[in-house]
Amino acid sequence: QGDVDYQIGVTTTTMTTPQVNSAAGCTQSDVNRIPSPGQLIDNVIINQETANASEIFDDIVNVGICGAGTEMGLEAGLKVLENQNSTLLRDEAYLSVIFVSDEEDASPMPVNNYINSMRAVKDATAREVFNASSLVVTDIDSCNANQVNSGATYGSRYVDVAEQSEGVQVNICADDFANIVTELSLNSSRLNDVFFLSTYPDLAT
Repeated sequence: QGDVDYQIGVTTTTMTTPQVNSAAGCTQSDVNRIPSPGQLIDNVIINQETANASEIFDDIVNVGICGAGTEMGLEAGLKVLENQNSTLLRDEAYLSVIFVSDEEDASPMPVNNYINSMRAVKDATAREVFNASSLVVTDIDSCNANQVNSGATYGSRYVDVAEQSEGVQVNICADDFANIVTELSLNSSRLNDVFFLSTYPDLAT
């Protein structure tokens, strides 16, 4: 809607080899679809020229629950950005990363290492070029029993990344996602929905 010249790719939090788990409903076909570290789902990049972009995005973002049990979202995101063979990144474009998870990140390096490395992919000195947002558990008390029993945990490392990179942090346990999607979209595209007046308005007009 904002007529943004975008490119979108999706990966998973899986950094180790996932296993077929029939008890969890995970078939070999489900496991095979999970990309190798540094790769995108189905090697797909969506942009303004992509026909049926919304439908394709609906498909690739539905990654399922058959990845590795230990989630490493920060590590997986960095591997994609450092993939020299990928055409996802463009020199002149802003970079926004959105992490989506209901569990804490278990990546091996400290959070600041990932922030600095992701900034370095673009321009480490131009801080507005990169941001990361987190759709994670920001308040465990807001999660229902079902979500907690399914393994929901506070995503402190993802929250830290969002705070330090001027992204947004929103709660994956929320009941209504309409405003959340708008907030993530505006932040990622750098579009504004609030504009400050330069002078006082004429109240009679």
